[in-house]
Amino acid sequence: MEAPLLPAVNGDDVQDYEPVKSWKDARSVTWKETQKLWKIAGPIAFTIICNFGTNSVSTMFVGHLGNVQLSAVSIALSVIGTFSFGFLLSKDIWAFVKLSLESAVMLCLEIWYMMSIIILTGHLGNAVISVDSLSICMNLNGWEAMLFIGINAAISVRVSNELGLGRPRAAKYAVCVTVLQSLLIGIVCMIVILITKDYFSVIFTSNAELQQAVAKLAFLLGITMVLNSVQPVISGVAIGGGWQGLVAYINLGCYYVFGLPLGFLLGYKANWGVKGIWGGMICGTALQTLLLLIVLYRTNWNKEVEQSSERMKKWGGQNVEDEKIANNRI
Repeated sequence: MEAPLLPAVNGDDVQDYEPVKSWKDARSVTWKETQKLWKIAGPIAFTIICNFGTNSVSTMFVGHLGNVQLSAVSIALSVIGTFSFGFLLSKDIWAFVKLSLESAVMLCLEIWYMMSIIILTGHLGNAVISVDSLSICMNLNGWEAMLFIGINAAISVRVSNELGLGRPRAAKYAVCVTVLQSLLIGIVCMIVILITKDYFSVIFTSNAELQQAVAKLAFLLGITMVLNSVQPVISGVAIGGGWQGLVAYINLGCYYVFGLPLGFLLGYKANWGVKGIWGGMICGTALQTLLLLIVLYRTNWNKEVEQSSERMKKWGGQNVEDEKIANNRI
C-alpha cells in the first residue's frame, strides 16, 4: 500500500490556540508561527530570488555600458513581459474558475500598476535619466518583492490550512505574526536604503548624473519598500481566505482610479517629474494597504471557518453524497 501524500493529523494538531493572555503566550505563539511560516516561505523565496537575480545582475552589467542601454534593458525587462495563470478543475468547475479569475485579476492589477510607472516616466523631458534612475530603484525593490512573494504564498497556505482545520484563532495569529515580521523587514530595508542612498547606485552605473538622480529617489524607494512589505501579506491572506474578488475591486479603485491619475497629474501637470509620478502611485498603494488593513481588522475568523467548511463540502462532493443519502432514506 502506498504511503499517503499528507501525514495523518492527530488530535493535538487540530486543537486551536488558547487566547494569548501574557507576554509568554505571545512569545510562544510567535515562535511557533515563525517556524511554520518560514518553513514554507524560505524555499519559495530562495527559488524566486535566484530566478530574479539573473535579470538583476544583467541590468547591473548593462548599466555600465551606457545610459541608453540601461533604459532599453529596463523597458524590456520591466514592461515587455507575459503573465499567465491556470485553472483548477473539479466537479464544480465554475466555482474554481471564478476564484482563479479573481486571483489572476488581483495579481495582474498589481503587476501592471508597477509596470505603468516605467511607461509614464518614459515620456518625461529627460527620459533616459528618469527611466534609468527609476529602473535602478525598481531593481532593488524587486529583490525585496521576491522575498515577499514567498511570504505571500506561505501565508496563503497557512490561512487556508488553519481555516480548513477549523482553527480561527490560529489563522488570526498567523496573519498577525506574518504582518508584523514583514513590516519589520520592510523597515529594515528602508533604513538600509536611506543610509546607502549615495552609494548603492554605483553597482548599476558609473555616471555621476544618474547616481545623483537615484539618490534623490531613495526616500520614495524606502517608503515603497515599507508599503510593499505589508501589502503582499494581505494579498496572500485574501487568496487563502477566498477574498480575491474584493481585493481585485480595491486594487482597481486604488491603483487605476486614484493612484495612476494622481501620479500623472503630479508628474506632468505639476511638473514634479518622476518624483510626482512615483509619489502619486505610492499614494495609491498606501490607500490600498489602508483599506486592506481595515478589511483584515474587521474579519470574523469564526465566520471564515464556516465558509471554508462549506466550500470543502461543496467542492469535495460531500454535499452531493449527503443529498444521495437523504434521497435513499426518503
